[in-house]
Parts: sequence; structure tokens; C-alpha cells
Amino acid sequence: MAVNRPSWPELIQVFLCIELLGFGGPQAHMALMGDQVVQQRQWVSPQAFAEGLALCETLPGPASSQLAMVLGWRCRGALGGV
Repeated sequence: MAVNRPSWPELIQVFLCIELLGFGGPQAHMALMGDQVVQQRQWVSPQAFAEGLALCETLPGPASSQLAMVLGWRCRGALGGV
């Protein structure tokens, strides 16, 4: 569950900015997500972020997209993961 639950517009704005401004590939996106979601806004605890990151790294496919879904789910439930 989210430490500080964001509003829908706030969640969309942050992830849209990450995706539009994140140059450097999936690793850069994941670093930006950690900075924005964990450190600056405290939407997710560091432990929950690390668990989500570890899970996404073990699954096949684009880890940064999977991590965005996990963080959205943690912040706003199943609809947030979409």
C-alpha cells in the first residue's frame, strides 16, 4: 500500500513526465521512478520499491514498464497498475 496515496492527476503527471523525459533506457526510467516515487514523494516505501524492482528484474519483458505497473498498483490499486 502507498505510504502517501497520490491523487489520480498527480500520479498521471509524474509517470508521464518520467516517460517523456527519461532518456537512457529502462535503467534510467527505473532510477527516475525510484527518485520520484520513493524519495521525493514518498508514495511507496524503499522496501516495497526494492521488492517490486527485484520481481520485475526476474520476469521476462521490459522491466521498466513492469515496474511502472507495480508502482501504480501499489499507489492506486488494480486500476493504477493499468
